[in-house]
Amino acid sequence: MRDVIFWLAVLSCACGQAMILRSAMRARVHAQHAHTPAGVARPRVASEIAWTVLPAIFLAATLAVTWRTIHAAPAPMAMDDGPAAAHASPATPR
Repeated sequence: MRDVIFWLAVLSCACGQAMILRSAMRARVHAQHAHTPAGVARPRVASEIAWTVLPAIFLAATLAVTWRTIHAAPAPMAMDDGPAAAHASPATPR
């Protein structure tokens, strides 16, 4: 179940990053055709790319660390296995 939740989070993050990239590219095309007042400075292409790609890199690193943490943790106990079952010794015949 935790793998399903993880991959749903990855999918939603990937969709969000794709929309951010799409909007950055569309804004750049739109800005080239729009009239910009003389006192307003346009952001440079390099800064737009950096502010779009940098969060994606940090998000990918966070997801990678999360994946490693999920799979390094022990599997959760089943509902019928309580703490007493984990510490009980097997019955010995008398």
